[in-house]
Amino acid sequence: MAQSRDARAIANRLARVEGQIRGVRIMVKEGRECEDVLAQLSAAHAALEAASKAVLVHFIDECLQARTDRGEPQEETLERLAGLLSATRF
Repeated sequence: MAQSRDARAIANRLARVEGQIRGVRIMVKEGRECEDVLAQLSAAHAALEAASKAVLVHFIDECLQARTDRGEPQEETLERLAGLLSATRF
């Protein structure tokens, strides 16, 4: 993934998720209420899903276009996208 504006935004999203997970780990060590831990895990999960979707959009917008521009057959490009979609959980 090239260091485009999209890539930097995705990296920033992932850094926030990393911080959330670090915070959840601290909450567990401190013995915080289960409801609070679960709420933070849910928020981290949603943030990770948003990052996954952003990577998918980037892949569709830029990566697939670059493959097409390099002469990759459209069928192969679509197979790559289908494989990615089937392997990705949202």
